[in-house]
Amino acid sequence: MKKVQLRVPNDILEQVRAAADEERVTLDHLILSYIADGLDQRTNLKMMRARARRADPERALAILDRIEGMPPERGDEMPR
Repeated sequence: MKKVQLRVPNDILEQVRAAADEERVTLDHLILSYIADGLDQRTNLKMMRARARRADPERALAILDRIEGMPPERGDEMPR
């Protein structure tokens, strides 16, 4: 594993230290988990953007037109 030097503003570092104490994990562990979560979010966003580029709005609207007038499934009703 490589070491990386990171400059962090004092107020953010204090928040991260407090979070690590609260979670009862090391500072390194918490920062690594935050980085991993951020990378997951980035990957998911890229995937959603790729799927959106393949979307066919006309086809989606045609599907909605076919079900127009059908009652919603139980639990999908609009609030009154």
